[in-house]
Amino acid sequence: MVAYKAVVYTALGSAAVSGSLFITLTSSLYGSSQEVQLVNDSGDGSNANITPFMPGQHQEFLFRASDIHCLSSLGLRLATAAGGTAGWAVDKVQLQVVDTTRSLTFAKVETLEVTAEGVVMTLGREVSLTEYQVTVKVTDTLDYADCPEPAVGFTGKVSIKLLGVDAVSEAVQLVKEDMKGAFAPCAVTTFNITAADVGAYNKMEVSISDGGNNYNWWRPERIDVVRVKTGEAASYRWGCWMLASSSPYTLSKQEYSSYRVVVHATPNSMMPPGDHPAYDGRLLIKLVGYNGSSEELEPVVEGGGALLPGGRATVASFKCPEGGINNVVVKSVGGQAPLHLRAVEVINESAGGSSTYFPLRSWLGSPTPDEGVTLGSASLTTLQVAVHTGLGSLPLPAGARAYLTLVSRDGTEGEELELLPPEEGFPSDSIVPVTLTTFGSMTNIASGRMRTVGGGLPWALTRLDVKDESCGLQAVLQNPANLVKCPGFVELLQLPKVEYVVSVTTSDKRGADTDGFLQLRLLGDKGESDMLPLTAQLQETDSARWASSMRRGATDRYVVTCTDVGQPRAVVLQLAALPDSTVHSGWAVDQVYVDYTVTLVLYSVYESDLMMWLVDDDSTRSHCIMLQHANAKEAMSLTVASPKGNSIGQATKGHLLELKLPESSYYSMYLYAAQVTNKATRKGMLFKYDGSLYNWNSAITIAPAPKAVWYTVTTHTNSQADAGFDGDVYITLRGSNGEFSGEAKLEGGYMPFAPGSTSTFSFYEVDVGPLANLVVRCDPTGTAKRWDLGCIDVVNSQTSAQASFEHRGYVPAGDEGTMLERRVLAVKYRITTTTGSTVGAGTDGQVYITLSGDKGSTEEIRLPSTPEGNFKGQATKGHLQGAL
Repeated sequence: MVAYKAVVYTALGSAAVSGSLFITLTSSLYGSSQEVQLVNDSGDGSNANITPFMPGQHQEFLFRASDIHCLSSLGLRLATAAGGTAGWAVDKVQLQVVDTTRSLTFAKVETLEVTAEGVVMTLGREVSLTEYQVTVKVTDTLDYADCPEPAVGFTGKVSIKLLGVDAVSEAVQLVKEDMKGAFAPCAVTTFNITAADVGAYNKMEVSISDGGNNYNWWRPERIDVVRVKTGEAASYRWGCWMLASSSPYTLSKQEYSSYRVVVHATPNSMMPPGDHPAYDGRLLIKLVGYNGSSEELEPVVEGGGALLPGGRATVASFKCPEGGINNVVVKSVGGQAPLHLRAVEVINESAGGSSTYFPLRSWLGSPTPDEGVTLGSASLTTLQVAVHTGLGSLPLPAGARAYLTLVSRDGTEGEELELLPPEEGFPSDSIVPVTLTTFGSMTNIASGRMRTVGGGLPWALTRLDVKDESCGLQAVLQNPANLVKCPGFVELLQLPKVEYVVSVTTSDKRGADTDGFLQLRLLGDKGESDMLPLTAQLQETDSARWASSMRRGATDRYVVTCTDVGQPRAVVLQLAALPDSTVHSGWAVDQVYVDYTVTLVLYSVYESDLMMWLVDDDSTRSHCIMLQHANAKEAMSLTVASPKGNSIGQATKGHLLELKLPESSYYSMYLYAAQVTNKATRKGMLFKYDGSLYNWNSAITIAPAPKAVWYTVTTHTNSQADAGFDGDVYITLRGSNGEFSGEAKLEGGYMPFAPGSTSTFSFYEVDVGPLANLVVRCDPTGTAKRWDLGCIDVVNSQTSAQASFEHRGYVPAGDEGTMLERRVLAVKYRITTTTGSTVGAGTDGQVYITLSGDKGSTEEIRLPSTPEGNFKGQATKGHLQGAL
């Protein structure tokens, strides 16, 4: 919806009328808007819905309607409460889209008879004509290889129709006096046409017909349109074949992206030695995109003046067709001094300011060839360099500067980069990290060259470790002389590769083996290697006969090739996963297998396998555990294989459970919950789902619920005639620590709450610990309005703790529950503790105990101690009082 302003001009010869005016907008392409009433809010207190229309005057209205392009007409309907035949004539209607320059005029002088129902008047749009220049560029000759006359190409008729925001033109044929070769391959031909002023450009329709040389195919590359009066232009790209006599082809207007360009001149520190005068020519930049090129623009030097080494020049705004930048063309015009150009940075302002670099890293002559110098893109790469210096008192001298050039195996040299040391410089017998930024990835570094400037004393440089952050590859460059003259040059060589034999003996303890593979890094007196996978075994071992490597108690021998690190003095180990392995790469070597017991609580028949994964706090995922069990009706319990090689052994609240039915399984399963218990620690987690699993779904992830257990509840209904209850009964348990269970429905049996009945129920709920009270709620789904309850007994099936809740009265039906307190019989116990006689057995601290029996458990109770404390070999007696 947009806001419109309509100005209605009443003709001089019109009758004066008053009424309610309604308007409808109609497009030649997109249909009509809904009818909207024009309200005249004059502010004089008159009825805004009734507008007076006087001869020779006009009325202004503001209204909102759909934003419809290509408006061709509008309809007016005037409704008045007074009947009759009074005549109203409209001269014209001017329509403007508020806050834009779109202004349209609709005119048709017509007398409108005013009746009680109103009469509709249609006003046609006045569309002015304007002149356009249309330039057609045809694709290459190679596309016309099967044409009878390839150099001539298509010789038929071409017509275009402009579809603008405001209007649609008629189809106009592109003709000129000399049409020879107008649509031939590679031709660029300009036509002058007169057509309707369509406003802002939108789309174009192209039709071709009558291939005169029996060749009915045409392939335009681009059609450019310029409105002569205003200079507004649009490009329409195609690049595909068009067939004569087919339906018109619709071309969309080429959209443009906005770019900012920064030219980076190479600083003196990265240039060859010598004097470098300021560049005195004119620099021209053109962007070459995948869908077209920009115009040539001259960058402006930041700070003014000439472009000095290390300086920058900027073009604030470039327009280039959307689709990305492929190349940058640089021209140098005039002047005497050349420019050492490091790179051109192209910043896409339309895409959040992302940068692409086009490096040259060389001299740009002045002048350049007419076609300029084309630069390709390269990524900005970060190099991490570790500078190793030897023993002795030969740090990089004060005032000296060091420059590094890397050379790849194919002989390509990177740009010269300055090693900027930290404040302490490059002291002797040290390893100093330095970060460098360059263009392009140096993947196959073969050697390097170090150049020093200034100083006067030699520098004890022994080695450089270079790591390319973009690809992770590393190179170790050795200085054979272990010294660099200052000033001077030195060649750095890649350390030779050697073979090492690695023997790995796996412990014979249970759970020591793995089906992953081991990686190690060698640390020697000459440096360290990359992380090396142990995959090439020298001979068949016990492990090699198995599908998995590194079996329990086996010794495996491997050969690895890496940089010569000298005498190995340490190794760094990492266990990683094979691409098709189920072992997670984050597994540490010293972890062991864990056995779990899994209990599933099901509400439907379970007739297939179930796939399960355990996920640790750091997203470490176990291998797939297949739960195999058939025809379990309600619940199942089984011991599953250990999740090998993961850190899941310690059960914590942060773990997640993932479940999935195999695609080949029975199509669904209704799962209420899963209990996963670590057999070694006996710690468990409950994962509540309460929903269906389907074999076409991906794995579901379930967060752990509080620990849950099975409760057995026995209800005792009093024996009076009206004591029974035929509705639903729910209970909620509350522990002594304040935790609440969920509300559980007591289901099962026929008339479980009949007078004098005793009924037993089971449900699976959160373990709230020692029970303090419970809430009973009776839902009046039957005829009884109350329940005469005697007592309720609750047993925790895991701890066997019992609790009894006596009521001896009516529980009313309704939304509010009734709380029952636990019945506790207090008794006195006598406790005797005997401290051991070994050294360190005694304590002078407080001792607390909890008693658990077949009727429940006590709270934690402190044992009174003697003033001297409990010492080794001493028997201490005391009394305590607690629950029975």
